[in-house]
Amino acid sequence: MTENNRLKSGKDQTLMRRLVIYFLGNLSTKVINLILTRLQITSINTESYGPVNLYVSTVPQLVSIFYLEIWAGVMRFMFDETDTDGKHKAFSNALVLAGFLSPLFIVSIVVLSGSGGDWTYTPYLILMGLLTLLDYLYQFSCRGIGRDKLYAVTGIISSLIMGLAQIILLTVFQMGALAVIISPMIGSLVSITIYESQTRQMRRFRRQELSAGYIKNLLRFCFPLSINAAAYFALTKFNQLYVQQQPGGKLALSQLEAANKVGLFVTLFVTVFSLAWQETAFAVSNDDNRVAFYSLTLNRYLKILSVAVICMIPAGRFIAWVLGADSIYGEAAIRLIPGVLAGVALSALSNFFGNIFSAEKRNTPLLYSTILGALVNIVAMLGLYRYLGLQAANVSLCLGFLATVICRYLILKKIVGLKLDPAVMWLAIAGSLLATVLFYAFPSLKIQSLLAVPFMALALFWLRPEIRQILLILQSRSRRAG
Repeated sequence: MTENNRLKSGKDQTLMRRLVIYFLGNLSTKVINLILTRLQITSINTESYGPVNLYVSTVPQLVSIFYLEIWAGVMRFMFDETDTDGKHKAFSNALVLAGFLSPLFIVSIVVLSGSGGDWTYTPYLILMGLLTLLDYLYQFSCRGIGRDKLYAVTGIISSLIMGLAQIILLTVFQMGALAVIISPMIGSLVSITIYESQTRQMRRFRRQELSAGYIKNLLRFCFPLSINAAAYFALTKFNQLYVQQQPGGKLALSQLEAANKVGLFVTLFVTVFSLAWQETAFAVSNDDNRVAFYSLTLNRYLKILSVAVICMIPAGRFIAWVLGADSIYGEAAIRLIPGVLAGVALSALSNFFGNIFSAEKRNTPLLYSTILGALVNIVAMLGLYRYLGLQAANVSLCLGFLATVICRYLILKKIVGLKLDPAVMWLAIAGSLLATVLFYAFPSLKIQSLLAVPFMALALFWLRPEIRQILLILQSRSRRAG
């Protein structure tokens, strides 16, 4: 084995090991969300279910916009430092910067509340946003200092407590939609408490660590990420906000949200891979053979991601039945499932390319490509809604993300030589189209459940190398634990 191949194999093992760690850490979150989804659907009235979930999913995006995604800068700057004091400096300076940015965030929450004509949730959403900010800072700084296991364990504990809190608030106190807002706040509080007790980031805060020059560099790195987050907000939330403003919009928004819940399993993989890939991309950003590793990982990611989508399309009706979405929101929500899953997949590819740009410290293309996607999405939504109805939300979102993905790939192909395997790409497209055609041609729950079996068997066959590598890592970790 050549030196380059050994290095590439070592990076590949590191990425797969991080995937295993983050999968275990995030699996509990998604399983809990799946359980809570059924409880939410049956406990919250159809007029409130969509809007409150829109608020809860929008607050983190507003945090990203108005706090400039400074946590990403914290982790990136930590990777450039070798000693503990140098790494902690990033956290301290980011915390001060966040204080100056808070008034803008608060105003954005007031505007968000006004979009639905109800300011009842405004104070709760502001507090939720502030806790989310602190949680993000702790999470990314924890990863920046190499405490991956702490990150995974904390995620499990906070998710369990968040889920338990929501169950109690929905069933015992019958708080309805408000429970969906308060429970994540409780989870964030638990997470922050654990991180602080283990890393002492806040207690190690020193005024002498603060530097105007350091904050300026942090701003220079993060500001393009903030603009990108704003464009991403227009790309992902415009459709839902537009639907909410139409006649019968609150019910339609609830139907769309119910369909989105089916994508939880794909989102689990997307979240896990994104976390592992971000760190790995940052860590290898200075290596001479990083481009080959980028290309290898891209094709592997596309392969696994396409398998997840292809298997989830026929399984979608069964999951909707388990969640209770079919009986409450009917076929109107079920028919949205393939479009939802396609949007999740394209979003994931967009995020994959985005992490490479960040690792290469070239954040400007992120802005241009996301703005392009946002414009395509908005134009498509305005033009298609009258013809496709609620389905236009998914179609326009997919078109927007597709424009972003193509733009980012072409730029990366030019500046770093990234290569996409055509065979993997066409197999992914053909498999997704076949699964979608069969989904609409045979709408029976029984038939779709049967179709899921051969799709999953083919998926396991195609993913033999990846499954073998993950099993070896798990076996190795089990031996060390024993």
